[in-house]
Amino acid sequence: MSNAPETARHLLVVTYHFPPIQSAGVYRLVGLVKYLRERGWRITVLTVRRSSLEASDDASLELIPEGISVVRTDSIEPAARLLRAAEARNTAAAGTTSDRPTGAPARRNPLRRALAGPWGALVRALSYPDHQVGWAPRVARDVAAFARRHPGAVVLSSTPPHSTHLGVRVARAFARFGWVADFRDPWTSPLRQPKGKSNLAFQLALERWVLLGCDRVIANTNGNREALLAAFPRLDPSRVSVIPNAFDTDTMPEAAPADDPALACDIAYFGEVYPGMLDAYLDALRILVARDPHAAPRLHVFGRVGAGDVRRVHDQALSSHIAFMGIVSYARSLSLMRAARSLLLLLPDGESMATCVPSKLYPYLFTGRPIFALVPPGDAARVVEETASGEVVAPGDPALVADRMAAFVARVRKGTAVSLPRGEATAAYAMDRAARRVHDILDEAAPRG
Repeated sequence: MSNAPETARHLLVVTYHFPPIQSAGVYRLVGLVKYLRERGWRITVLTVRRSSLEASDDASLELIPEGISVVRTDSIEPAARLLRAAEARNTAAAGTTSDRPTGAPARRNPLRRALAGPWGALVRALSYPDHQVGWAPRVARDVAAFARRHPGAVVLSSTPPHSTHLGVRVARAFARFGWVADFRDPWTSPLRQPKGKSNLAFQLALERWVLLGCDRVIANTNGNREALLAAFPRLDPSRVSVIPNAFDTDTMPEAAPADDPALACDIAYFGEVYPGMLDAYLDALRILVARDPHAAPRLHVFGRVGAGDVRRVHDQALSSHIAFMGIVSYARSLSLMRAARSLLLLLPDGESMATCVPSKLYPYLFTGRPIFALVPPGDAARVVEETASGEVVAPGDPALVADRMAAFVARVRKGTAVSLPRGEATAAYAMDRAARRVHDILDEAAPRG
């Protein structure tokens, strides 16, 4: 039973990522609906019943706040299904893990094999602008129906996948409602993945159609906001706000025991390791191992890791200094974060990463553990520095990274690399604050009269 007053306005949150899907974006949406409901909104979430590509965990359904109505619809994703089928076939052809000797590296990424094979062209043709584009027609239908049932409603669409925004944009041709488009990650600006000229031109046109058709825009970092305004000059700056992904401090569990075997390391990393993300760390680690193997740090990685990185660690004889611990639950990861000796933040080098802030940084901030941020200059580095939560080192100079890492680890082992007490700068990244600002933006977007 909702505690929202009878006069509360209706808010429809449209998001592909919501429990039981496992994704970093899920926690932003769960936190926002929790605190927006407390501010008087009568909330319905429109999401998918199941995803063809994303992992699910039914235990995460417990994260959905009480009083939130959830409507689940099917998503037609033929490209994703083809990709899964090709991936399964290639994995079977390559042999299972049990076919390889213990400790041997995994074979080539089956996802790349699938895209490089005969299925690739068909998968790409059915994945424009993304694999989940088949959900957009359902979004258009259900958003329009909701708005007709609830005059004066506001829609908050949150992406990726960015085709979700397209569905809401189509719905505007059939119903009147306020619309706030939330970009948890950039679409075309700033560009992070290469696209062909015709591909990019069409996707720019789609993004422009969305940006100029909604009432308000939310970017998740200052850099992403600036990139949007630079790429789309007709976009009114007063309509574009920055709301970081933030962290719901109410969800922080007790710290794991200090003697938990999983934390027998100097540094812990949580989350998926994307291709290229570990390169600068490995370059520096090789230098430190060559100097003094006993002084070199031991890293535990909790999350999904690509076969290429596993193979490189094995081939470079670094397995005694890096352990891949597998995927752990969100609650378990938070508990381990709080007890870790220090935490590692990684981003590949390059200007395209300057506006990226990994979602894991926000819970990192509230653990009180020192952070070693191996990230290029940009938004992520700024957050670590302004909150005085750790040390920032830019990738690019392996010798410099090695020196800074060695000094950081020495302080960790002595117990002197302790973060400063959490202050106002850190509190700015709490989810209740983010929701307060989103509430104001939704209020501005609400239809009048």
